[in-house]
Amino acid sequence: MDATKENKPLRILVIIYPQSPLFANSEVKAILQQALVQLNAIEADVRTLFLATWTYRTVMVFDLCHEHYDFAQAYHPEDLPALAIHFQTNEKVKTGMVPEQKRLEVNNEVARYHNLHGYGTLPMVEDHRNGNVPT
Repeated sequence: MDATKENKPLRILVIIYPQSPLFANSEVKAILQQALVQLNAIEADVRTLFLATWTYRTVMVFDLCHEHYDFAQAYHPEDLPALAIHFQTNEKVKTGMVPEQKRLEVNNEVARYHNLHGYGTLPMVEDHRNGNVPT
């Protein structure tokens, strides 16, 4: 998939399942690199927004080609198209545009993370594993 050919802003939802080799460490850089391979995109077009890890899933969201992203206004939900990448196993990766309801949920969740994290730097990271309570 060539996600950057139109050079339009696109929000990417990445879901890592426990069976995926990416799940063990759930590192932003490793997940981003694998997602970019799936999208045939380059890191220069990326703004990583957040990474949240739980014992049963890791979720990361980043934007592609979003030149007009405004950190100061990001607590307001945007209306960006969204694409999901599901890393289920090493061999099983599913990619596709998300339906409208899920797109709204992803955009609202990004705004919620901005509200919760205030003026911290990107990416916003939450680790819920091993009894951790994000602060």
